[in-house]
Amino acid sequence: MKTSFNKYGRKDGKDLCEIVLENDHGMIVKVLNYGATLEKVLLNDENMILSLNSPADYSQERNYLGGTVGRIAGRVRKGQWRHGLETHQLPINDGENHIHGGIGTDTEVWDFKPSCSENSARVDLTLLDPDGHNDYPGNLKIHVKYELDNDNTLHYSINAVSDQLTIFNPVNHVYFTLGEKDNIKDLLLQMNADYYLPVDHS
Repeated sequence: MKTSFNKYGRKDGKDLCEIVLENDHGMIVKVLNYGATLEKVLLNDENMILSLNSPADYSQERNYLGGTVGRIAGRVRKGQWRHGLETHQLPINDGENHIHGGIGTDTEVWDFKPSCSENSARVDLTLLDPDGHNDYPGNLKIHVKYELDNDNTLHYSINAVSDQLTIFNPVNHVYFTLGEKDNIKDLLLQMNADYYLPVDHS
């Protein structure tokens, strides 16, 4: 198991880094501390996810690819979150609605710590999203973990703690291609879930 990282630039006074996780079978995962972003998943030299050409491209414009999007993913109608008698007005950035946290966590430079053991290579990323940022209440400390094991399994987890009641519903915005560069329409994917919400394509 191996971990390494390369500095490729700076943003907001912080280093932008690409962190590399590699297992004993040659599977490689690349993570950016910009947006706690899953940049590449290389299995048998094939990239399993949609990626931009270079790490520096991710911070040029917001694209969501592989990013840890928050504080919340999805839309909030008219940007209003109500709790009891209080109404919090979030930034309107999608028509008349709020989407993807405003200037969200996928646009921030995270702190990170790579580590490895006999059985896994991992990186822990942390971000403090301050009280009032994007008009969300509470200081929110977020922890994201990417961990690659020797079974060629990539584990992703995210949790957070706030000092006030707030809302938090993040997502990792990865697009899987499973190595198919042109078309995955004939791919059969099984997801073991107790329930799902169908997508309305109308």
